Amino acid sequence: MVVAVLALRRSFYRGPVAGARDEVLERAWSGLLLGTMTLFVVNIGLMVAAVATNSFARRWLGTWLPEGYTTSWYQAAWKEFQLGSVLWVTLEVVGAVVLLSILIGVPAAYVLARRDFAAKKLVVLLFFCRSSSRRSPTGFRSRP
Repeated sequence: MVVAVLALRRSFYRGPVAGARDEVLERAWSGLLLGTMTLFVVNIGLMVAAVATNSFARRWLGTWLPEGYTTSWYQAAWKEFQLGSVLWVTLEVVGAVVLLSILIGVPAAYVLARRDFAAKKLVVLLFFCRSSSRRSPTGFRSRP
């Protein structure tokens, strides 16, 4: 969609032109861009609101709003999938990872910043090579 909007802008604006026409085109482009962005954000917001409303609805067929609201769906899911124990294990894993990161990372950062040793340049080079070759889950390079 962004490519189409940019192509539309290029077709409207073809190099330097008279000041008044240039200003009109720039204002039209700004209005079109702002309108498109607003439409996109409102659309996403309404989709999230519909999903949230549907998750609390008792029954919602053929009307603008549900007949009633309930939290029984969440209570049933909490019991059926044993979410209490799942969340507790998740918190334990997060705590262990944070603790290990602090115990290993802080001394390693101190040594790399303050001390000189034989393989320091190699360790720093490996660190920068790793951080410059990160890829996102889609396979594209993520920004550093």
